[in-house]
Amino acid sequence: MELQKATVIANEIIEYLRPACERIEPAGSVRRKKPDVGDIEIVAKPKFQPHKIDSITKSGKAKLKAHDELTERVNEAIREGRLKHGEPNEEGMKPHFGPKYKRLAYPDPYVQVDLFCVTPPAEWGVIYTIRTGSANYTKWLMTRALQKGMKVEDGRLWDMSMRPRRLLPCPEERDFFKWLRVPWLEPEQRT
Repeated sequence: MELQKATVIANEIIEYLRPACERIEPAGSVRRKKPDVGDIEIVAKPKFQPHKIDSITKSGKAKLKAHDELTERVNEAIREGRLKHGEPNEEGMKPHFGPKYKRLAYPDPYVQVDLFCVTPPAEWGVIYTIRTGSANYTKWLMTRALQKGMKVEDGRLWDMSMRPRRLLPCPEERDFFKWLRVPWLEPEQRT
């Protein structure tokens, strides 16, 4: 799909989902402004409502659970036909639809939509950098992290040379680059 059409679709999806998000942005090849886009990747930080009753115990007490507004909004988009569940994977397994990743599809024209959710303990800067890509550039960054004694785990960057290991905060992409001591590159330069 050409970039202009993919950008329009990504923005339409983002604007629909925005009320259920603290933050939501395009990632992947749309963000890198590749002329040909194979799928649409979006990174979102969901809003949570902390006081929703999840279940009632045998003793009659309510168990509270943080309520993910984004999942509810995605389900609404599916019911309305704005989105649908993505295709099964290569093994024929049902498309992933979990708290951190939802494989969806935009129906017309059909294009796969990968929604990556930044949920605690993950941090925006790490997930947004990784999901912007490119795949080769992300692999290079991960190798760089290991060479510097760092590791990405659960969407967070850790300094593994310290005992105990130390969390390196990455609320933004520039923080991730700073910790790795890598010069900032605009997304379209990340090849």
